[in-house]
Amino acid sequence: MLRSSVVLPDDSARPMLDAINHASRSLRIKMFVFSDPAILQAVIAAHKRGVDVRVMLNPARRSGESENEESRKLLTTAGVNVLESNPAFDLTHEKSMVVDDDTAFVMSFNWEPRNLTETRDYAVVTSAHHEVAEIMECFDADWTRKPFLPGDHSHLIWCVGNGRQRIGQFIDGAKHTLWLQNERYQDPVIIERLVKAAERGPVQDA
Repeated sequence: MLRSSVVLPDDSARPMLDAINHASRSLRIKMFVFSDPAILQAVIAAHKRGVDVRVMLNPARRSGESENEESRKLLTTAGVNVLESNPAFDLTHEKSMVVDDDTAFVMSFNWEPRNLTETRDYAVVTSAHHEVAEIMECFDADWTRKPFLPGDHSHLIWCVGNGRQRIGQFIDGAKHTLWLQNERYQDPVIIERLVKAAERGPVQDA
């Protein structure tokens, strides 16, 4: 398996729990909001059986609201290494997990009960070495507070970085259909690209 998908709420938290429960060497977790009791306990159990667990949590929303304080206390009390996300950024909205250096989850959802049971969300699971390596490199750079420079030849889309350029190229390259699903459309450059795509052919907005 190189890539597969998780679709919520249908698939539930089970794919993440199974991956955490089967981790034998390491877990790198970067999460915007982490409050789900079952996943918290699975992460703590992984640490107790000797897995090298590192967790990065976004400290607060732009509004100043903090949602991870209780989870941070629970994890650190259990001995799990927890760090706030890289202070170089206003917030870190990335939700990712790398298991045993060989499988990565890139998720649109937070690890909170409502997201896992009530919302339409997705994850891509990849074991492609170059993709996993990039996610690990970004995690380690943020953990050590060093710059992460994915470069022009990166295999993934990164923000801050190549995000606007790569997404724009993807839109510009659409020939027949372009189906979109996003919570907000705010970036003027991307909106302009979408308008131009609609003008040259059918675009479906989900």
